[in-house]
Amino acid sequence: MTGDPLILVVDDEVRFRANMLRLLGLSGLRALAAAGGREALDIVDSLPVDVLLLDMKMPGMNGAEVMAELAKRPARPEVIFLSGHASLDLPLDAVCQGACDYLIKPCTMDVLLAKIESAMERRRARRIGLGRPGSEA
Repeated sequence: MTGDPLILVVDDEVRFRANMLRLLGLSGLRALAAAGGREALDIVDSLPVDVLLLDMKMPGMNGAEVMAELAKRPARPEVIFLSGHASLDLPLDAVCQGACDYLIKPCTMDVLLAKIESAMERRRARRIGLGRPGSEA
């Protein structure tokens, strides 16, 4: 089913990645995982990833650095930042960097699935030109 959306879970915590892959799969979504930012960018460059679930704080390349690299790509996926660190600055920074949403871990699966659906709607709109600056939406 290559037409199904592809979700990429990017987190340095092995258990979190494994749980997310299992839960997304049980929800009927195609999902892959990456242990860090560089691996995530390699996957984005080789596969049509629709949504990134991106941890903010990772060793090596953090979420903000991954986002900066994604901004250079013409067909970048939608990004939902995830963080285990509650802060008022992080959500604002994430949105300013182009993320479509921000969640604090842990969150319920219902909330996450709703955010993924919203990200997919935004991606579809962007593909047909409704999400471009200056377009009539």
